[in-house]
Amino acid sequence: EIDDTPPETTIVSGPPATTRSLVADFQFSSNEGVAYFECALDPDPALPLEEQFEQCPSPTGEAGSRAQYGGGDLFPGDHVLYVRAVDTADPPNVDATPAEYRWRILGGPDTLIDTFPEDPSGPSATFTFHAFDPETENPVNDATFECRLRRLNTAGEFQPCGSRHPVTGIVSHTFTGLQEGEYLLEVRGVSRDGLHDESPDEYGFTVAVPPVVTIESGPDATT
Repeated sequence: EIDDTPPETTIVSGPPATTRSLVADFQFSSNEGVAYFECALDPDPALPLEEQFEQCPSPTGEAGSRAQYGGGDLFPGDHVLYVRAVDTADPPNVDATPAEYRWRILGGPDTLIDTFPEDPSGPSATFTFHAFDPETENPVNDATFECRLRRLNTAGEFQPCGSRHPVTGIVSHTFTGLQEGEYLLEVRGVSRDGLHDESPDEYGFTVAVPPVVTIESGPDATT
């Protein structure tokens, strides 16, 4: 008897609907014996879906009922995975209604500069800042930070900055040796997954270094 009944596919598990992880694990099953599963991650809507399936990337390197995406496959934003089963019939039958799974990867944490020096500032300027989850507004206590301090209308690069107080948990950074001029500080939080704030908080300020007065001559100490 010829088996011409296509299998049905079920995605048993996947990542949370909203997550910050750049790795996604899936497990799926079928209602009948299956040779393998095929996956289509974020298919191009301009192309037929059935042309974009390929063997699911197994975390063990062998075909099976699991798939794992990461290592550059995923990025912040909305994602969709389609999975279809292929049975062992000859010729094989393919699920014509693939299972579908949607989830969202959040970007880096939001950043807020909490305290800053007076404006104008002297040659030393101390700032405190923190990172928080833009969805819940809860603090992200394991975030690290990057700062870019530059004079106005000049370029610069972000560099690691900030140290966390072991008791209070407050993160601060002090810039020293600043010359006179107008400055812009940008601070961005970085999650433990390496996702950084796409819209860093910023603070503009002026450095006014007091003049150094030197007395070059005067009367004798005793006269």
